[in-house]
Amino acid sequence: MIYRERGLFFMNKTKLSAITTAFAFLLSTAAFLPQEALVFAEGEEAVLADADEDGLFEIGSAEELILFADYVVTADASAGAELVADIVCSEGTFTYVNGEILYNGAKISTVNEPQSWTPIGSEDAPFMGIFDGAGYSVSGLYYSDTDAQTGRCAGFISCLGDTGSVYDLTIENSYIYGAYAVGAVCGTNYGEITGCASSAIIRSEAGTDDDGYTYGCAGGISGKNMGTLTNCDNSGTVFGGVMIGGICGMTGAVSGCQNSGTVIGTDLVGGICGQSSGAVSACNNGGAVSGSTNVAGICGSASQGISNCTNYGNIEGHSVVAGICAVQAAYSVISNCCNSYISVDTLYDTAGGICAINNGVVSTCYNFGTISNEGNTVGGICGLIGANGATDNCFNLGAVTGDDMVGGICGVTGLNAKVVNCFNIGAVTADHTVVGAVCGANSGAKATISGCSYNLDTSMCESGIGQNESTVEADCASLTSYEMIGVSARFYMDELDYDSVWDIRTELDENGEIIAFYPYLQAFGDAYAVGIRTEFVHGTTLGGGVSVVNANDATKVLQIYSATLVGRMPDLDPAILLCADYNIDGAVNTDDAVLILKDYANAMLGAQG
Repeated sequence: MIYRERGLFFMNKTKLSAITTAFAFLLSTAAFLPQEALVFAEGEEAVLADADEDGLFEIGSAEELILFADYVVTADASAGAELVADIVCSEGTFTYVNGEILYNGAKISTVNEPQSWTPIGSEDAPFMGIFDGAGYSVSGLYYSDTDAQTGRCAGFISCLGDTGSVYDLTIENSYIYGAYAVGAVCGTNYGEITGCASSAIIRSEAGTDDDGYTYGCAGGISGKNMGTLTNCDNSGTVFGGVMIGGICGMTGAVSGCQNSGTVIGTDLVGGICGQSSGAVSACNNGGAVSGSTNVAGICGSASQGISNCTNYGNIEGHSVVAGICAVQAAYSVISNCCNSYISVDTLYDTAGGICAINNGVVSTCYNFGTISNEGNTVGGICGLIGANGATDNCFNLGAVTGDDMVGGICGVTGLNAKVVNCFNIGAVTADHTVVGAVCGANSGAKATISGCSYNLDTSMCESGIGQNESTVEADCASLTSYEMIGVSARFYMDELDYDSVWDIRTELDENGEIIAFYPYLQAFGDAYAVGIRTEFVHGTTLGGGVSVVNANDATKVLQIYSATLVGRMPDLDPAILLCADYNIDGAVNTDDAVLILKDYANAMLGAQG
């Protein structure tokens, strides 16, 4: 057992006197020794040494890790270290069960308490050096201090300074519980964290103290991130009060991060970050996220934009809930983001597949998920588009339900809001009357809706706009499935930019099944294209027992595949499908019909460019 007392450590109490004397002498001479020559003379079990010339202490045991943490505090905040083995600080197992933290299957108590970890550095004296995990892990960390002052900046590292960096480190089987700025790798980051991972349980205190101090700001990797955080992965549970995120609670720049852990908070809760004041890019969330208000798959709130992010985790909250971002500030942009086939559920008001309250711009985004709200202001893309906000070139497939002010693209528009070149094919339903296939209530003065369309067959709405109070004319085209797929989409949805924003995928599979697609966003690639499938139907059996395609069925299939009307199909008589032996095998059957249709469709597509 390793004991710690007043910054010193020792293997057992009988060695205290000798070790204290040696440690004091070492500190008095440390300034005159080169870093690579520094060795703590405490016996073979606990030695810091550098075997090469990189200037980094090599850490291969828990004892050496504690030595390094002490050295950073007492001698050199810029010292560097590199792991050379997996480190186990406590042998027991931490688990999260129904809100309780268990250690070796029992509640943590004075009789069942693991050894406490003292973080490297502090808020007042940040760690300024390099810590290279080298692909190894540190496990068994235990920290618990919820005091508003002493429980700040809790993690493996307390505070990482602006010249500090952490690489390729994994934190496993650990429990870190603090008041504010709590994370597995570090509590607060002003430096650089790259390629790190965590499966630890991270927790911040909820609520405020008697002085009005707000607890919270917890993340799977870093609680408060004011530096850069890149290519990190969290699979552990993160829960607490305000500003809770799967990667970080409050953040500047974040990119290339993944979260699959459960995230639970009260306000400003996100699968990647709770509150973002920097750009968030190329991040994905697959963990379940829940909270009271301002809850989303990527960010609870964002002010500097979100791009190329995907949510595929279930999202639940009481109000202001979204697949990507709950609240987006003015001048911020959400682009190239997708809420996958996952539900967004809220009990009260304001929910959106991409953004609940959009005061900036939402552009080139998909929603495939089900959006369910028992209250008002619900949209497949945005719940509310605020004053001067805009949504353009977005597509909703998911079902959208709510009480009132429900729309396939947006629930409500504000002053000067804009909805441009968007379309909806998802079912839209509401308990009350203000419901539209594109917009529930276009209520903002001078709000503009243009170039938008919806699927008359699937949207279950009588109109594109449920209630229009804008002084600007709103335009929503009602189209059938056939008019919105394949080449006919270019004719009926000609407002869309098929050169640089949208494209159409059309193909026939090897089984003779016709596939026709809605327009898809080029930024995502044709793998995200949504299509309609149908199979050739065998008709009557003629003399000789030949199974053929009924002419009506053949015509319908041709309509679906080319996505246009029979009157706009020159030079093809569907009757030839009943009698042409295309491959000259002596039988007229569905294979012949497939080949005829394929040749015709290819010729027609070539003629139309």
